[in-house]
Amino acid sequence: MSEFERLSFGIFDFDFSTRELRREGVPVRLQAQPAQVLALLIRHAGETVARETLRRGLWGDDTFVDFDRNINFCIAQIRTALGDSAESPRFIQTLPKRGYRFIAPGNASILRAPRQGRDLVAIGSALQAGYVVLGQVQRDGAGIRILAHLIRLPDQKHLWVVRADSPPEQALQGQSGLARRIATEFSSRLSSDRSYQSASRADSSTPITR
Repeated sequence: MSEFERLSFGIFDFDFSTRELRREGVPVRLQAQPAQVLALLIRHAGETVARETLRRGLWGDDTFVDFDRNINFCIAQIRTALGDSAESPRFIQTLPKRGYRFIAPGNASILRAPRQGRDLVAIGSALQAGYVVLGQVQRDGAGIRILAHLIRLPDQKHLWVVRADSPPEQALQGQSGLARRIATEFSSRLSSDRSYQSASRADSSTPITR
């Protein structure tokens, strides 16, 4: 996503040139290093970014710092700024012993322009749908990256993301194969989520006996 200047996700907007985070147009305080980490994670949206990759991106190979403490501080600051949590992530997902992943769907743009934002709840209500799929197309070097995000409604919880990379000349080829892959992966996630929701409703409706 290196060619993009801004990314909007939910009520947030991130400016890559200034590394400024805004919430509904209002600047959110974020120190320089956490902002740099957020930029790295957003540029690799949907991918697992290893802690070692973050270390090299922030300090290089010739700087010796207490990396673990610093990266933990950065991630904590980002989550505070976004109102996110490690237990129920909407933006930054922790993959133990692997790294972190930016999981929120977003709209990338080269120039800042007014955007109304997606009212997913209204869309879901109009379609009588409990889930929606949001797609992103990004240019990644000489190739094209396609991201498909599965969102549950009405809580707008991000359940899963499917990523596919291809050269530009093949971007429109094999669409049926990509669609089948998305459908297959999302079907299993939908089944798991519906089972979880059913179990949760059953537990909440069970009377407590003393």
